[in-house]
Amino acid sequence: MTTTACYLAGRLLLAMPGMFDPRFAHAVIAMCMHDENGAFGDASAKLEVAVSGRPADAYASYLLGLSRWKTGDLEGAERALTGSLAIDATRPKSWINLARVRMERSDAKGALEAATKALEIDPGSAAALHQEGRALLALGRADEAEASLLAARGIDPDDGHVANTLGLLLIQRGRPAEAIPNLEAAKAILPHVSFVRNNLGVAYERTGRLDEARVEYQAALDAGDTKHALQSLNRLGPAPVATASVAASE
Repeated sequence: MTTTACYLAGRLLLAMPGMFDPRFAHAVIAMCMHDENGAFGDASAKLEVAVSGRPADAYASYLLGLSRWKTGDLEGAERALTGSLAIDATRPKSWINLARVRMERSDAKGALEAATKALEIDPGSAAALHQEGRALLALGRADEAEASLLAARGIDPDDGHVANTLGLLLIQRGRPAEAIPNLEAAKAILPHVSFVRNNLGVAYERTGRLDEARVEYQAALDAGDTKHALQSLNRLGPAPVATASVAASE
């Protein structure tokens, strides 16, 4: 007997404030088309309606910002997140996600400002420290970036993205041997993320572990990195074929 995955493709999901189900006690009106890839495709338009009807609702604007971010509208995402923060500036997640969006917009200075705001509210936030480290690294302040990333790693050792960013920083600072344990940890958490596997390949290559580097570059290629990983594999070339040596008779 075979089973087929059942998705809610083409159907509207609607959560209304005041529903008897306690899980929806703080719901905003948000409708979206849902399929096997998630529910962001149609969410932005529906959230626009919700926000226009509830201009003082910080959470609705926050959700709109996330939806726009996930659909690639970075300018709209930043506008919605800053709008949410204008209503309620006490939510560290709003500042953290604003920092992420600004990093994607190549605005490291703005990202640092947002991460700093998040840390003023929650000094022990690994996510905020991570964004602070990313922004500092992009601004060329490597010592401060390393300190922030080490702190984030200490708070949340199970965050693969923090481990990856720290590993990348150590590679860039000429310390690939130190990068390897961090990148191996990132790989264990995020085994199918192409940039993690590629970064680990770089660390292996720069420490002379070429066979292991080839494995990681191939994994990155299989995971969808058709640029960096392919270039690296072409640079290394195929693994040498071992040949048997025959001792001469005495």
